[in-house]
Amino acid sequence: MPMRFPTLNFDDGLIEVGRFHKAPVTLHPTFFLAAFVLTFHFWRVPGGMGPFLVILGILVLLGSILLHEFAHAEVGRRYGVTARRIDINLFGGLVHFATSPRRMQHDFAITIAGPLTNAGLALSALLILALVRLVSPDQFAISTAYGHVPPAGIIVQLARFTCYLNAALAIANMLPAFPLDGGRLLYMLVAKRSGAHTATLVVAALGTVFGAIASVVLLVSTMAGIPIWSPPSLTANWNALQQARSGHAVRI
Repeated sequence: MPMRFPTLNFDDGLIEVGRFHKAPVTLHPTFFLAAFVLTFHFWRVPGGMGPFLVILGILVLLGSILLHEFAHAEVGRRYGVTARRIDINLFGGLVHFATSPRRMQHDFAITIAGPLTNAGLALSALLILALVRLVSPDQFAISTAYGHVPPAGIIVQLARFTCYLNAALAIANMLPAFPLDGGRLLYMLVAKRSGAHTATLVVAALGTVFGAIASVVLLVSTMAGIPIWSPPSLTANWNALQQARSGHAVRI
């Protein structure tokens, strides 16, 4: 992705951070709300390294989401489906394609590319954790303004965060809900056999259940001081369910 100085659009509040080929990559301000929730635990790290880890954690989160969306866009490009825009927001990201895949196999490959990328990142982070544990952190200790801090400890913190984050992204994105990858895969399978309306009803109903569970988990975990946030969006799936009950289909 060609990097560029971020530009803010004052009309919609979106920040353009770069381009994937010709597709602008935009960052919605709500992304930082999700970033705050997911990196909140770093503030509790002793030794004064909390703020530093929060910044690195936000960069890891942004990079993990970008790679997920770039995987969708790159596989789509190889099948002749051009990305028009890539958005990063509160619930992750979304690639807006200019056209639709011509074959279901291509659509499947484009969809599954994102979760597979996150699974690969999780495994890579797990490998880093295994390698770091083979070496004593004391061999890498340095003196800082906050005292004696082993850099290997920072690596372990970030690698563990990267592993958990990307494993969660891979699993969450495979849930059968709007607008997640798992919901798209289920939608394609059901629509092929029973039509778009039935596919909408099935995915929206399951998505509403998972969205409600995610909302309850977030509320309870926040009250406990350890916020756990996860898609899918309860509102999006509830709205899709109401449309399906009214006889309309929603294309995912």
